[in-house]
Amino acid sequence: MYKKIFLFGVNTAFLFLIFSCSQSTPQTTVSENDNLDSAAIEEEQAKLTPVAVPYHTANPLVFDILHLDLDLSFDFDEEKVLGKAIITGTPYSYPINEITLDSKGLEVKKVVMPDRNKNIPLRYRYDSLELQISLDRTYQPDEIISLEIEYVADPEESPMANAGSYHDSRGLYFIKNENGEVTQIWTQGEPENNSRWFPVIDAPNERYKQEISITVPADFVTLSNGLMTSSVINEDSLKTDTWKLDKDHAAYLTMVAAGKFAMEEETYKEIPLQYYVDPKYADRASEIFKYTPEMIHFMDSLLDEPYPWSKYAQISVKDFVSGAMENTTASVFMEEVQLTENEALDEDYEGIIIHELSHQWFGNQLTAESWANIAMNEAFANYSEYLWAQYKHGEMEAGLLAVEEEAGYFDEALQDTHPLINHNYYTPDEMFDAHSYNKGGRILHMLRIYLGDEIFFKGLRNYIDEYKGESVEAANLRLVMEDSSGEDLSWFFNQWFYSEGHPELTMAYTHENDTLYLEIYQVQSEEFPVFILPATIDVFSNGKGSRYTVTIDKPYQLLEIPMENTPEAVIFDPEHDLLVEMAYEKPLSDWMSQYHNAVSYKSKMEALEYLSDSISNQEVSNLFQEVLKDEFWAIRQYGINVWATIAEDIPEEVIAKIASMAMSDPDYIVKADAIAAVGGWDADSYLSVIEKGLESKSFSVLGASIEALSLSNEEDKLKRLEQYEIHNQTETVIPLAFYYLDSGHVEKISWLEEKIENLGRAERFYALQLYMMWLPQLDDSYDLNAKADFLFGILENERFINNRTTIYLLLMMLEDVPGVREKIEKKLSNENYPEVIDNLEAVTVSPDE
Repeated sequence: MYKKIFLFGVNTAFLFLIFSCSQSTPQTTVSENDNLDSAAIEEEQAKLTPVAVPYHTANPLVFDILHLDLDLSFDFDEEKVLGKAIITGTPYSYPINEITLDSKGLEVKKVVMPDRNKNIPLRYRYDSLELQISLDRTYQPDEIISLEIEYVADPEESPMANAGSYHDSRGLYFIKNENGEVTQIWTQGEPENNSRWFPVIDAPNERYKQEISITVPADFVTLSNGLMTSSVINEDSLKTDTWKLDKDHAAYLTMVAAGKFAMEEETYKEIPLQYYVDPKYADRASEIFKYTPEMIHFMDSLLDEPYPWSKYAQISVKDFVSGAMENTTASVFMEEVQLTENEALDEDYEGIIIHELSHQWFGNQLTAESWANIAMNEAFANYSEYLWAQYKHGEMEAGLLAVEEEAGYFDEALQDTHPLINHNYYTPDEMFDAHSYNKGGRILHMLRIYLGDEIFFKGLRNYIDEYKGESVEAANLRLVMEDSSGEDLSWFFNQWFYSEGHPELTMAYTHENDTLYLEIYQVQSEEFPVFILPATIDVFSNGKGSRYTVTIDKPYQLLEIPMENTPEAVIFDPEHDLLVEMAYEKPLSDWMSQYHNAVSYKSKMEALEYLSDSISNQEVSNLFQEVLKDEFWAIRQYGINVWATIAEDIPEEVIAKIASMAMSDPDYIVKADAIAAVGGWDADSYLSVIEKGLESKSFSVLGASIEALSLSNEEDKLKRLEQYEIHNQTETVIPLAFYYLDSGHVEKISWLEEKIENLGRAERFYALQLYMMWLPQLDDSYDLNAKADFLFGILENERFINNRTTIYLLLMMLEDVPGVREKIEKKLSNENYPEVIDNLEAVTVSPDE
């Protein structure tokens, strides 16, 4: 995802999660003195016994759904779906007399087989998860079977079976405003949650055409897959919109959305492009999704495959359960993509927008046959972010993204590794991780580098041509790439797709007897393979560079390169083509030369990160002055932040340069960090810089300037800072809050409460953390019952797991207030989100403990 992130001062160091987003399992121990009978002991021991991870195959193809018809209306008060489904299909390979449909938590009213003269009632069995329908006779392959099912769906109460998270697994969501009125309905089907609001074979290898009729209030706007074929206003202030998709797609890609949205429309080569946003962003809709036509053109050209569907809609909804979802012809996005003009100066969501768009080819036109193969969807979408960044913003921006992506994977690999194609998991949700996304994208990049652009993209075009409209697995990609290249690629797929881990290398070199000796070790765990790594090495000597191509394929290799002079720099993988972790033994001079000669973002940053510990060295100090002039914004930003960590003896020319950058750097994020640096050194000496920053339209610059002003000795700074309380961005709220806390203005808690109510869900988390610091400062003059009532009030409509957990923790800080403990216990006993309970158990202990 394309998002620049900065920290505008040391005060933000508190903003680390106090609990993990991953779920923890409390451990139970039994001591010798515990008075338990044998049955209880066995029960406790069973809890500690590891459960074997199940092996999952693709869904068996028994009954093939050809067409799905849905007629939907809604009970807003009860938050239920009133549905009728007509499912038309045929036996896949063998005769059948029974059909099983996934139907999680549905109330089945009627199951019949439509007939010309009368409906034939069918017997069925239902266990709250699957609907097993007995047919009136045995049907042969190619015979058509139609089923009509009337039902009521209650997604909030559907069982947790095969779901990794309650919050993310409801399938269909009713979103209410502060008055309890439903203002939006939207769905999220992936991986297997569409069967919580209609009966279906909920598997990625089940594909069908569809027609959906949606009855909602007349002032609602609707969206579904395909094109709207009719919109009828009914007599009861309701309307029925009908949407039709005339190409097959996977079950998890079916979607509906309805609510009070503003919509703008344009076309690309006669393809309707629709942008749905909250009405308050009506004048921003086209700007938010402004690159969509260019992105479609980019994908068309890259793949030589026209956009494959009848339209492309993008809708931003409230409280979405993930970043976005690539439903066929209709991608759903989190509310955070709706940026104001000023917010868009500091961040963008190009990455997530191209990611979902690319899924219309990789994921929707070609679909992973099983969740074990989900990387065949997500790796391609992830890599599209890199390809777009490379095309639109250049090699350094793409290189920054690559470093961030591999860092995400490396962090996850510290805790867990598994093959990219992974059949062993408890629930499908587990497959949507940094392996399938981050690692998968980097693997595709390595394949591209190995084959070369011409063969790689030829292979992708052949892959699409061969499998469009079908389910795919990694073997399909291998076979096509082998056919396109003429090479046996089993070695590549075996180590990167079907084995776990990644290479960890150490490299050292010596020069003697006119020869450069390079020693390279593969030091990853023995449970991982010894990797075959086609690699390049740049060697610089006498100001000239030479590139050498080598293959690393042994635990230890000694490479010999004839060379008269001692090298100035030896750079392994200079273009950042490989997914490897490296450790080096190199002299300081080599790292300095590497910075000057590096051609990739990673090679430059590797050098700077190593050299930053030696900035007291004069030569290194001089180099870090050069860094402040680097062409790439992230390199300049890093240079500023290294200098900002130094408390004294900073060269005057460095301070002057950073002060100049605070005034005139073309990048707002760099400018903000420069303001934070000079404000931290001596705010009073740079008030003119701070004053200019306070006029900025960029919230990152404004926030850094607010913090810098708060560090000054200006007599009227409180009055001046109060004028920025109107903003609802964390960039301004956080520094103001810290100033109020540090200066004893506890009465500002009412301002913070207003921010908590008005900030977006992600930003609200940080405001709640600040509130946790504020509560202990309140004395007896404050009505703590009112504070508890405030927290209970925001808990009522809060869906974000981390926010709900934090609100409970805040309430526990007030549990000595009369009546609060009892209210907390009542709330927790009815808590709908198991993840919240897990989080609380992970960060709290009972009074007995």
